[in-house]
Amino acid sequence: MSEGKRFVGILLGITLAVIGLMLVLVTIFSLSTDQWIRIVPAVISAIGLCGAAYGWLHASTLKRTESIMQLDEKFRSDSGISNAMYSIDYDLDWYSEYFHRGNRKQQDDDKEQQFDKMFSCLTFICHLMKNKMISNIEFDIFEYRIKRVCNSPQAQHYLWNLYHFSKARNMQSSFHALIDYMRMEVFDEIERDKFDSPNSSISEHEKYLIF
Repeated sequence: MSEGKRFVGILLGITLAVIGLMLVLVTIFSLSTDQWIRIVPAVISAIGLCGAAYGWLHASTLKRTESIMQLDEKFRSDSGISNAMYSIDYDLDWYSEYFHRGNRKQQDDDKEQQFDKMFSCLTFICHLMKNKMISNIEFDIFEYRIKRVCNSPQAQHYLWNLYHFSKARNMQSSFHALIDYMRMEVFDEIERDKFDSPNSSISEHEKYLIF
């Protein structure tokens, strides 16, 4: 649950408690007209506070929904991301020893940019989920794409190279949140141990970067 929702929940709880206490007082004690005149505005204020809190939460939810829809639309409207996702979906060959080299053809440079944009988007979503900035229901919108990538042998090969290249230099790996999700949520223990090994014979991945 986000901090905003927690705050609104606490606020609503306090407001309802105040209203409940007032109703108990009304039931137990006989109140004069003077006392009623003092209590009624307080009750109305409390109800108004509830309404304002609900309005704030509703506006916040709409804004979050709009942001989620924009991110989801990016996978279809951005040609680079959609091309990269197409390669993943249809198990096309895209990762090789030439993928990281600077002397490759222009179209290969474009290919790396396309895949890196896709991995960046997925990493951002995993980061939001890891830090509880989106709900499980919101994450479900992207889960197919994320798991499809995490189960792609070529994507695993690429991320394995990046992971150990960064680790050898004591740096956080590129696409770290996506890699963490893949290691902890997709892999079983045997697959995780293989991925965590920088040894090609154990991991069953070739080194295309120096580490």
